[in-house]
Amino acid sequence: SSVTTKTFENGFVKHNNVSCEYSPKDNYDYGAVVNSSNITILNSRPIILWVNITPEASYETSTLTCFNGTVIDRDNDAITVYYNWTVNLTRNSNNGTQINGTFFNHFDNVTCYMTAFDTEENGTANNKTTTILNTAPYIHFFNISRNSSEWKDEITFLINLSDIDNDNINASLYFSHTNITWSYQNSTNCTACFEPILLNVSKYDFTCSDIGQNYFYFNVTDHYNGKNSTNIKNSTLEKVGIPPPNIQFTDGAERRIGTRGTESLVITSTFYDPYKRQYIQGVNGSVYILKNDTFADFACMTNSFGNCTISFDPTCEYYGDLRILRAGIRNDACYKNVNSTDSYIIIDLTAECLHKITLRLSLNKASDLIKTSLGTASSGNYTPDSLDHYYICEEDLNQSVLGIIFAGKEFSHIEIKNRELYLSQYQSGNKFIIPITGNGCSKIKEKIGLIENNQILTQAFNAFTTDQYPTEIILPLKFNLNGESRRGGSFILVLEKIENNTITAEIR
Repeated sequence: SSVTTKTFENGFVKHNNVSCEYSPKDNYDYGAVVNSSNITILNSRPIILWVNITPEASYETSTLTCFNGTVIDRDNDAITVYYNWTVNLTRNSNNGTQINGTFFNHFDNVTCYMTAFDTEENGTANNKTTTILNTAPYIHFFNISRNSSEWKDEITFLINLSDIDNDNINASLYFSHTNITWSYQNSTNCTACFEPILLNVSKYDFTCSDIGQNYFYFNVTDHYNGKNSTNIKNSTLEKVGIPPPNIQFTDGAERRIGTRGTESLVITSTFYDPYKRQYIQGVNGSVYILKNDTFADFACMTNSFGNCTISFDPTCEYYGDLRILRAGIRNDACYKNVNSTDSYIIIDLTAECLHKITLRLSLNKASDLIKTSLGTASSGNYTPDSLDHYYICEEDLNQSVLGIIFAGKEFSHIEIKNRELYLSQYQSGNKFIIPITGNGCSKIKEKIGLIENNQILTQAFNAFTTDQYPTEIILPLKFNLNGESRRGGSFILVLEKIENNTITAEIR
């Protein structure tokens, strides 16, 4: 006996009943027929080879799409594919091919299950899982409150941002003066930043070294370390402008100084920074004094107390009388050029003497007028009773005018005799001014009020200490002062005792 096998393929479909009839045959004849039992052809369930989800990198803003590759059904039946979604293994109500961010959050595991149905049976479900990624904060805009400012100013930096994941956000400001090396400055935060929100960070600790172009940007981070950053913006810082009232004279202003060359006037101006609330050290400054028609400039630098000090010793190049005085910052690295409000000093071209003297002043012409506080006179003696402000002035048309003003506790006399004027002084502490002007005697008279009201007296003669015979000095009216007879103001008459009690006179 032996076993034989016969294969039958493709001649049936599902649900057919298939049986096998077997008839043995030898070399002469067939044997009895034998039938097998019936076999019913079963349904073949469909198979989904693979499932995928797009996009591959998924965020809360993403719409996920589930799709399959090849579905195999050996019966070639019509196939229907069913979709189911789970979020963190919890069944979701969505049964379509897509699901959006309303159903999941960042870091959730979203799974798509696909099941094929061939009208009779479901195949085995296949699936794909994707993890929702964290979304970095979104920056809507970044602005600087001002594009140009002084280094004393506070600058505000504005950033508008949001986070689709509703995360907390930190915004950190970075600063560079070179656009190469950066330093952290300050930061601000927002909580649950789903909606756009405007944040600001201020910086107010700029220094003089920051003058010029500066660069800024924000680094933005959520609490899951999702990062974003702004573009780089620049802003220009300028020198600081100090208001003029913050430059004050603390010494030397409203004082008087002669041109003797034997004394000097210390002038100090103090510079104060009202923004830093401190006196300024190491600032380049200048003191300006009106010389004639132009200002003389004396450079100085402030010390730790903000003081800018010079020593002033005027020469005869300076006009006499009131001279404008001002101070200011000039060509400094940190502060803008600025001047104080004007003050003044008084420069006296005056005579000084250590001896008892008599002055005899020769007038120019016999026709010249002699004016006193009492009016016009040609000769006579003038005493305290007849001179209320004690002045006498010789006036000549188109010529310089010479005047004598007396100021003191007592008064000896002024005598006009033979067209010459004698002035005698014996009392200690009395003083004379000998001014020269091109504007007539009325100009001299105007100065009387200044002397009287402000008690500002030139020191023509010091106190007398002896009772020796007076010295007589003759000065013609038309003398040359430093080569300029047109000069107005005052002159210095220096009387000096030398050997054998000889007195020398010098005009400076």
